[in-house]
Amino acid sequence: MVFSLKDWWALSRGEHAVMTLAAVAVGAAIASKSFSISFALAGIGPALVTLASFIFNDVFDLPSDKANRRTERPLVSGRISSQNAFVAANLLYAAGLALSLLSGWTAFLIVLLYAVFSIAYTLALKKLPLVGNIFIATTMAIPFVYGNLVACGASASCSLNPFIAIFALIAFLTGTGRELLLTLRDVEGDRKLHSKTFPMVAGTRPTLFLASLLMLAAIALSLAPPLHYFGLYAPYALFVGICDFLLLHSIAISFARPVPKTLEKARKYTLLALISGLIGFASLALL
Repeated sequence: MVFSLKDWWALSRGEHAVMTLAAVAVGAAIASKSFSISFALAGIGPALVTLASFIFNDVFDLPSDKANRRTERPLVSGRISSQNAFVAANLLYAAGLALSLLSGWTAFLIVLLYAVFSIAYTLALKKLPLVGNIFIATTMAIPFVYGNLVACGASASCSLNPFIAIFALIAFLTGTGRELLLTLRDVEGDRKLHSKTFPMVAGTRPTLFLASLLMLAAIALSLAPPLHYFGLYAPYALFVGICDFLLLHSIAISFARPVPKTLEKARKYTLLALISGLIGFASLALL
């Protein structure tokens, strides 16, 4: 079996790890009103745990992915063996936890907690309606708070920067809505495996309504407070505007035709939206 970096990147969802690292650095930069390379280095531990959690999930999700005919995934196609993936996940968990210790015990405990919950998600939480979706959404929000913690260092008077709180909430709302859309994509396989995901319990339309409501709330939140404090700051307005447009487009196409092919497009659009929003948030660190 030939080693393929492309396949390992796809298996571990490398783009999410990069976003985790970036969110930590952005959170720290905004909280401290400065930038240090140490902020980016502090994000490596959480990023490695992010890689591990995606690999671990795919190893145990193999029956469902086969049922959903997800042949684009490396484990389903056999391009990577489940044994090698399991070993890689454990090594990445260990490395991520070890590196997070460099940011202090509180940071380590946060990463440890999410590592444990990522395993619990794979084994149980994802099978519970909405619970698994909410957990994944918190993993998109917590890196900003983690970055705020890194910026505080050993200070006993550390407090959560209000803008970090806003960005974390936006990420959480967007993430929950996105995860609900992605759950709709796997309804066929979930039905065969008798999984009790939210669409299986509530139905397609209620899931679409809830996902849309959450993302619309995120869009509204992305506009009001920053514009009030910063005015029409061009970089933020540009990238967050792109983010909001992509979210609206994802909602529209999902309602128009909620089939796997369209929902896969929505997955890609919402991922691009998250990346664009993150760039917009990062631009505020330059003020």
